[in-house]
Amino acid sequence: MPELKKLSTNELITKAYDEKNDDRFWDIIWELRFRGTETEYQASVKLIESDDPVNREIGATILSQLDAENGTYLTQATDSIIPLLYDSSEDVIEAAVFGLSHTRQIKSIPHLMKLIDHDNDDIRHGVALALSGFEDETAVAGLIKLTTDLHHETRNWATFGLGQQCEMDTPAIRKALKARLTEEDHEIRGEALIGLANRKDGEIKTAIMKELEGEFHGTWAVEAAETIADPDFIPALEKILINLKDALPIHMVSAIEDAIKSCSSGVSKPSVFHKT
Repeated sequence: MPELKKLSTNELITKAYDEKNDDRFWDIIWELRFRGTETEYQASVKLIESDDPVNREIGATILSQLDAENGTYLTQATDSIIPLLYDSSEDVIEAAVFGLSHTRQIKSIPHLMKLIDHDNDDIRHGVALALSGFEDETAVAGLIKLTTDLHHETRNWATFGLGQQCEMDTPAIRKALKARLTEEDHEIRGEALIGLANRKDGEIKTAIMKELEGEFHGTWAVEAAETIADPDFIPALEKILINLKDALPIHMVSAIEDAIKSCSSGVSKPSVFHKT
């Protein structure tokens, strides 16, 4: 929205406060984030300190990705947002947990853990995102717990965070991922497969084969097969390619072809996952 560039920071904030259309609201937020100067930083801090919960929510939302490309305000943003995890407004708490998923500072972990059993599904979803990407035992324990959450998106993101965004490899992590292989949701099963394949788990060959021979939902099992590089997967992969090549987007076709090449060579990808 070119017209937004003509407005001052305070004018944009006022406009965001009054905006009812979700798309236009986010256009305004991103304009403020992209500007990324001390002016937007000070304005965001002032909003966070406001008595109005809408202002606090807007302040956290701006600050969490202010000048994100350069990471200029990561530490200051985290310090300002953490107190909002204890706010009286659930909307503000939600903005704070999702905000901390962007600043991703280890100091936020003990505060996020206090929200792991919150009644609000969206808050727990945000906690799953915010705990992901840390090589930290407390954060991992939180993600393991959230992989069993009743809320689908929380469970999904916790499984992804544990399986792909964490490089730790422990019996507890593998147990949590294996428990997700019986999920009805194909995406959660797929994330668990990839996480176990990355850890070179010797017990998942059957689970990968079952996915490859079943209804095609996406390339999760294909990626897992490529990582394990077992020649036994080749017939199933070739069948998918023959049956679906003309119907799939090119990136999926390429993924299947890469998996076939990997399985043909029998050379699995080196693991970067470390046992602790």
